[in-house]
Order: sequence, then C-alpha cells, then structure tokens
Amino acid sequence: MVKKKLLNFPKFLEGLMKTSEIGDLHIKQFNAMLNMNIIDNVIYNTDSMKYKGFELSFEKVEIHKAYNLNKLVDNRMFPNEARESSSTYGGNMFIKAKLTYNDEVLYDDFRSAGKFPIMLKSKLCHLEKASENESRSVREDPHENGGYFVIGGYDRLVRFHIAFKRNWFYAIYNNSKDSKFTGYSCFIRSVGDDEIGQKNEIIHATDGNILFKCWFYKRAYFIPVIYVLRALKSVTDEELYNLLDKNHRATEFISDPNLSKCFGKKETRDFLAERFKFVFRGSDEPGELLLEKILPHLNSSQDKFNLIIHAIRKLFLVIDKKIEPDNIDLASNHELYTEAQLIPLCIRERLEEIKKAFKIKLMKYLKEIISKNEDEITSTQGSTVCPSNINMSETLNDTAGSLPFVMDNSKLIKINDILKRVEFDIGAKIERFLSTGTISTYSCSDLLQTSGFTIVAERINFWRFASHFHSVARGSFFASLKITSIRKLRPESFGFFCPVNTPDGSPCGLLTHLTKNCELTDDKNTFDSNTLYKLGVEYFSGVSCTKTVVFYNGKIVGYTQKPEEVANALRRIRNRNGLKIEIVHESGSNKEEFLSICDDISSLIRKVRNIGENNLEYIGIREQVYLDIKLVENQGDKFKYAEIDTDALFSTVASCIAFGDHNPSPRNMYQCQMAKQAMGIPSYTQSSRTDNKAYVVNYLQHPLIKTSSYETFERFPLGFNCIVAVLSYTAYDMEDAVVLNKSAVERGLFGGFVTKCTKFDLERDSRIIKTASVGSILKKGDILLVHKSDGLLKYEKYDSNESGIVEKVRVFQNDEKCSVKKGVSITLRTVRNPVIGDKFCSRHGQKGVCSFLWPETDMPFTEDGTRPDIIINPHAFSSRMTIGMLIESMCGKAAVKQAEPVEAKMFHANSDTNKITKHNIHNKLISHGLNYHGNEPMYSGLLGTEMRTDIFVGVVYYQRLRHMVSDKFQVRTGGPVVSTTHQPVKGRKSGGGIRFGEMERDALIAHGAAGLLIDRLVDSSDRTVFQYCYSCKSIMFSSRTSQCKCGGRRHKNVVMPYVFKYLLAELMSMNIKVVLE
Repeated sequence: MVKKKLLNFPKFLEGLMKTSEIGDLHIKQFNAMLNMNIIDNVIYNTDSMKYKGFELSFEKVEIHKAYNLNKLVDNRMFPNEARESSSTYGGNMFIKAKLTYNDEVLYDDFRSAGKFPIMLKSKLCHLEKASENESRSVREDPHENGGYFVIGGYDRLVRFHIAFKRNWFYAIYNNSKDSKFTGYSCFIRSVGDDEIGQKNEIIHATDGNILFKCWFYKRAYFIPVIYVLRALKSVTDEELYNLLDKNHRATEFISDPNLSKCFGKKETRDFLAERFKFVFRGSDEPGELLLEKILPHLNSSQDKFNLIIHAIRKLFLVIDKKIEPDNIDLASNHELYTEAQLIPLCIRERLEEIKKAFKIKLMKYLKEIISKNEDEITSTQGSTVCPSNINMSETLNDTAGSLPFVMDNSKLIKINDILKRVEFDIGAKIERFLSTGTISTYSCSDLLQTSGFTIVAERINFWRFASHFHSVARGSFFASLKITSIRKLRPESFGFFCPVNTPDGSPCGLLTHLTKNCELTDDKNTFDSNTLYKLGVEYFSGVSCTKTVVFYNGKIVGYTQKPEEVANALRRIRNRNGLKIEIVHESGSNKEEFLSICDDISSLIRKVRNIGENNLEYIGIREQVYLDIKLVENQGDKFKYAEIDTDALFSTVASCIAFGDHNPSPRNMYQCQMAKQAMGIPSYTQSSRTDNKAYVVNYLQHPLIKTSSYETFERFPLGFNCIVAVLSYTAYDMEDAVVLNKSAVERGLFGGFVTKCTKFDLERDSRIIKTASVGSILKKGDILLVHKSDGLLKYEKYDSNESGIVEKVRVFQNDEKCSVKKGVSITLRTVRNPVIGDKFCSRHGQKGVCSFLWPETDMPFTEDGTRPDIIINPHAFSSRMTIGMLIESMCGKAAVKQAEPVEAKMFHANSDTNKITKHNIHNKLISHGLNYHGNEPMYSGLLGTEMRTDIFVGVVYYQRLRHMVSDKFQVRTGGPVVSTTHQPVKGRKSGGGIRFGEMERDALIAHGAAGLLIDRLVDSSDRTVFQYCYSCKSIMFSSRTSQCKCGGRRHKNVVMPYVFKYLLAELMSMNIKVVLE
C-alpha cells in the first residue's frame, strides 16, 4: 500500500497572514461601499417624497475624514482620542436635499447629516497609510489591523452573517401549514446596485395557480404571476405556454377563470396600479413602481420576464420530480452580509424617516393654514377655487392633486424653514446600529433578524480579538430552531469554513469561522459579458430551447450547446487576468444544468493552484463543488487544480494547534475556545486604552512546538513552555486537577494582573475636586473621585474587596453633540498570581484547576535534577485520546536538547531528516541520550528513592485561563436579604448566597441527611422565630411584643423558614386559612 502524502507548496504561498492584515476582509468591504458608489446609489434609488405639488428629493452625499477642530496644530482625529473621551470616531457627513413646489426650487443645498462612523484603516481613516513611527507618535498600535469602529469609546465590529446567494432562484419544498399551498416554491434574494436585498417568491397553490409573493414595508403581498408577466411584456397565452415547455401545469394558471381578464400590457399595469395605490401612496404611478421593485437587480422588463419564466420552469421540474429541490442549508448556496449591505440599509431607513418627518410637519402646517382661513375660504362658495361641497381637511389626506388655496411667498418661506428644522442626522442612525446591533427593515425584505449584527471586539487576548474578524454567524433566528441540519459540517464548506473552530454548546455550528485562505469579493462587474458571445454563447432568443442557459450576475444572457468548453475557456481567461469571479457549470443527474458567471461583492472565494498554468487562481464556493482539486500527491493526473497548503484549510486560531491531526476533533474545538480565554497580551497600547477589563501576564514565551501559522500571533504569545510530568504523585491531581511547582510560581510562572477601567459620566457644569492619585493603593471604601454638581459634593468610592493600584486617570470633555459631555475614567491594576482554584490548560483541550502549590523541595526530580513545573494525572489521556499532547511532550524535550523549534502543522509531512519531526522523534530522543518512548526515571522528593516505574515527562506549552477563583469565589455568613422572603439575595456582586436548588434538595433527601437540609434551607437561609398561638393555631397574628389578635395569651416559640409565613399570607389572600396543630 502506497502512503499518500498531503500536498504542500510553500513556494506558492505569498506569505503568511500578518498581524496587520487580520481585519482586511472587513476593510475591503467598507472600502467597496465607498469605491463602488453604493451610498450614492442608495441616495439615487430613494424615491422622492411627493405631496400636493411639493417634492423632496436627495441628490448627493459627502463624507469627510475625522477632524477635531478644537485642536490648534494637527486637527486630525485619531481612534485613540475617541476611546479616551468615550466618543465616536467618525467624520462629518453632508447630504444634498432639494425641495420644490410645482417645479419651483425652494431649497437646494447641503445639510449636515451628523458624524459618519469610520472604520479603522479604511480609506477614510488617517491610519490607512501611516507608518509604524507615525502610529507610535499618535499613541496607536504600529501593527494596527483595523476593520472595526470606535463607538462611544468601545471597539465595535460588524459580524459577518450568512445570506443566501444573491440573484438566484432556489426551488424548495416545505410542508405548508396553509392548505392553499402545496409547499413547492421558488425564492430569490434580489440585490440591486444599492446592495439592499429584496426577497421575491413564486409559490405553487393547490388549485394550480402560481402566485408571486413580494414584501413592501414589512407586509407580504400575493399577486397571480400571470399579472406580473403580462405587465412586464405583451405576450399571448400561447406564447407563455410554449415558453413553459408546454407543461400541462401552465394552462392551470394561464387560463384561471377566477382571475380578471387583463391581456394587454397597459391594461394589466393599470389593474395593478389600482390595487397598489394605497401601498405606494407617494407615487403617481404605483404600477410602474411595483414593477421596479420586483427583481431590483434587473433593469429591463424583458430581463425580469425572462427570469420569472425560468423560475416557473424550474418550479415545474421540481414538482414533476425531474430535478431535486435545492438544499438551502449548504454553504455553497450562501454568501455573507457585510458592512457593504448593512450600512447602506441604515442610510435608506434614515432617509425614509426624514421624508416621513417632513411630510408630517408639512401636513400639520397646511392644516393650520386651513383652520385659520376656514371662514374666509368658506365665504368663497361657488367660486372655482374651492367648491363648497369639498371638505378641505380631507383633501390633505390625498397625496395627489393640488392645494385648495394659493401658496404665497411667505408660506413657502415658512415651509422652507420647516425643512431646515427636520433632523437629518444619518450618522446617529448608523451609530445606533453599530452600538446596539439592531436595525429596522422597512426598506428590505431579505433579513431574517433585526438584532445581533454587531459585537464588542473584546480584547481578553489578541487571539480572541483576531478571531472576531473571521467569525460568521448563521443568525439568531436559527438559534431557536430545534433541527440539526443547519448546524452540520458539510463537505461543501471545505476550504472556506473552518471545520473545528466553532463553540461547543448552543451556538455550535451556528457560529463558525472563515479559513485563512478564504476571501470576499470586493468589486463588481469586472468581467466583460461580451466575452461570452465571443466564446460561442448565443444571444437570448426569448423562446424555450433545450440548450444550457447562461447567467451573468443573475441575468439570462444567452444559451450554449457546449457549456463545459465555455466554462473551461472562461477559467483560462480568469487565470490569465487574475479575476475574482465565480464560474459555475452545474450538471448531473436530478440537477438543472446551467452556466453561471458571478462577480458581485461579498461572495466567498479562495485560492487554489492551477496545475497546468503552475500559478494561483481564485475559485468560488459553489464552483468548488464541481471541480477536481488534488489534495494528496499520488491521486492521478485527472486534476486541474491542487490545494496550496493543508494548513490553509483551517482558521487562524485552529491552524496554530500543534499536531491537531492526532487529536479527536472535540479537543481541537475546545482549544479554539480556550485559546480565546487565555491570559496573554491584549494590546501593546494598553496604557492608552480604556477597556472595561483586560488580562495581562507579566512575561510569556513562544512555544517550542509551533506551526507556521503562529507567525500571525508571534507578537502575542499565550503561555509558557512547562516541564510536565504525567504521574499520580499526590491525591491532589484527581479529576483533572493540576499541581503547580510553588517555586516556579514564585519565580514568575503565569504571574499577571488584571486592569479595570471605571468611567464616571459627569454633568457639563460639574467641577472635579479630587481624583485618586496615580500609583496609590486603594482598598474598599477609599475615595476614587470627588466632584461638585448643583452645589453638592458627591463622592465615588472604590467598592472591590481586592486592593488595586491606580494606573491612570483621564479627564475628558466632548462637544455638545456627544452623549457623554464630560467624564473621568480611572484605570486600576490588580495583581493576580496563580492560586489554588485558577484554571490552566494545554493546547489540546486538557484543562484543569490548580489544586495545590507544591513546594519544590518535595517535587519529584529526574536523574539530572530537573523538577517538573506541572504534574497531571495519567487518566487525562485514556478517555480523551489527545495523542497530540504526547507527541508535543516528546518533541518539546528534543527541541530543548537540539535548540530548535519544531514544525507541528496538521497533516504536514516533512522529509528533512536533520530536523525534528513527529516521524523521527524517537530516533532524535535516542541521539540525545534519552528514552525512546519519552519516559525517564524519577525520584521522590519526599523519600529520595527511585520510583518503581519510569515517568513520562517532557515540555508542553501551557496557558493560563482568565477563569480565576478571585473572580468567582462566593461565601457569606450574613448580608442583604430579600424583603419579601428574608432569603439571601442572588448575585456575587450583591453579596448574595450560593444557589441551592431542587436537585440538591432531592439529593439530600435521598441520602436522609436531615441535618444538612435544616442547615441549608433554614439556618443558613431564612431562619425565623415565630410566636405560635395555641388559641387560633397560627403564627400569623402574634408577635413577641403583643398578644395575638384572636385574644389568645398562650404562645410558644417555633423556628420556621420565613418563606412559610409568606406562603400562609398568599393563601389567606385567597380566603384559605391554614391551621397548625
């Protein structure tokens, strides 16, 4: 049997991902929004507001870079200033508005639209081309990666979300809950040049009719598709029947007797206009507007007609079982929502709000005019200006027509002033979206959720921060579904989505990460469609045929009899010109054959090696399914493409796992999560940052066993190369606990600190009297800040039980438009050296809690006197099967002896015998005088005698997690209680008690531990001494100071939980008396 060797072509790698390139995917999408004039298209495509001769339209938008005009010398504003002042990093935005009345221009000028949030390192950011020295001079990270926003002083990131591929009809079948529909349908996510998507659907009804479903202003409308087709094109029933391949199902909706007889194009448009005039109130031609909003990615009616006919034919093929329905859960049918789609949507929504606000103010003013002049206007009965039988107030509700009175110059000037008073703050809408992640969806219909689009770019460590930029969420809508098909790892995602970097638990499979090699298209229309006709594609004739349909960006451009030859020719053109386009030739049994070329933005692409041309080429995620891509060397000569590097099939974090191919996949998943929770270096500009909480280790080491991808995070290590012994030396290593060498900890192993930034928002007229001095040590109750407001002195105190050192004090004041006018932020540092209860882990999902800091004098030692830093239990390996950790331990020992790092890339075959590899590690150990298996004799630190068996000991890279007992321990002997039940309050911050639930109670009852039950549920909870009255047999009406309300004088002290009295009171409110015998 020949061993298959995985491919690795380092000469084709253009360099590993640098730290400064982590945010490039987001930066390119933001720049594409500006370069492709997407915002200008939003302005252009926004319908003007028309009302009684008035017309408000928007023509142009201008966005400037960020400047602080209060600065005298260099008035450029940098992100660090926004962080420290709790403001937003953005530039001024202006929009040109035009107001006319009966074609007379009343207003035509630029209006301030607020502050437009700017993405760091984008083309609008001052850091885009800043050198390392320039970045340092303005207190910015010289290796800043960008790709996020600074909103209110916090780093906010737009998380990628899954979207259906644009401009393509998918035929599906779902069990319909409505008996009117069969469950068969075709839907499309149509995206125009403004990147705002609309969902259109073609539905098959049980009576044979075909309905066209569309959404306007969050409401769904069903239109018989025959009306849409006839409104788009003058066509006879026979022509429609022939276009639909003479399918018998076509006659059922073409000749439906229940439908109105509209045969002509104009007649049908008038019919639709009559039905939709109340939907599009502001339009003079609602029928034309309806057809424009259907399939907005196509401009001509002919193209829309052709695509709808194709969708109906596809629907009939699925109903007739000739092709299979599309699986919309496959990654090959997806692209991403990015900044290029969501920010323009915010702008469109705000423009609609501006139009609505102006119209309301305008109507209010016109009603005031009518009410003031009602007597005068009424006196003109019989005149041509205002007939007496017309209610003038009701005429204002009609958008069309003219006003029943003359608008003189004074009134027009007043209306001009009304427009000036309308708030045009588009930036506030975008800022609210970025700060909350919520968005309104009146202008689009393709979003399945309205919240969760943005997150805080946490810097627990840089690895966690970096992973946010490649994370992809399926959406909060799917989190509540009880089906597993949406969470499965499918082969179609190979090379685009990381197979192991997903959380365990409820988000598993819904929150994924892109691979290192995956990119997003950031340009459109880079391909000349005329090239298709030069390659033999026939022009679209408008009649049905058996040839293969050719699409370009969702538009039918022609037919071809040789789709395979055309696809290969197109790929050669793509290779020569380095184009980022997707060429899909889909064919096969139970498949609809077509040829599609797509070069829109936000599509998933990646690089592979073209074997024939011996260079790199981009392929799309859907195209990949139908390509032969070589993964191992001896797979034959039929392949046209080959993978560049097996390491590129994983995300940035997962590709750093050493020997991950020797671990079960759940262990690699755990490491991906724990690497994001490890204490490390969050930033090299930490002294000027204002994060709420940051975890820092004093000094760290690079791993001896590392992958080539580690170069991305080389400036941000996470742990230490520890000497780890695998033995049960004490009873303190049970249940995954680890024993640390006390002297190693005292020498600085895993020693670190936590910084917390506390912000105080003050009134603008507040006067700061005193702040804590830098370097002072604070204890609970010490004064942090003294300020005077409204003549009163106010004190802000330090309320933590841990002592803290004041690291930095900042006082800032913003302009009037900022939400925080004035404030003080104080950064405190708390030392956190390892103690019992802190959590540690290796890079293989082997996590454990420190159970004991064992003195070094009592630690076991090897023959050369080496004492381990960590002792773990051997049972950690038997069930978890983390063989990668065993290999790392042996390679680490050899790496120390040979003084060279070891390449530990997954699926990596290194034939260099001079270097340490997992294949020759045993021989390397022998060459250095060590045991073949990595075992060594060890001696007891207590007795000094040799242990009966050799111990497996080596060097393993360990990480300290942020889960520390100092943040989690909870104990109380007394404290605040709930007033109604007298039981301890909940929450550690409130000084609450530990939860004791029903399952714990049941366990104690099953054990018969009555004493423990009384201790937990009575003595340590709401133990109360009541006065029991022998007369009324109750505890409700007597107390120690007064006799019972019933007159009884014989009492007895009884001990009960106070909540029992609460129960009796509730029963009494229901007229139920409980008698206690």
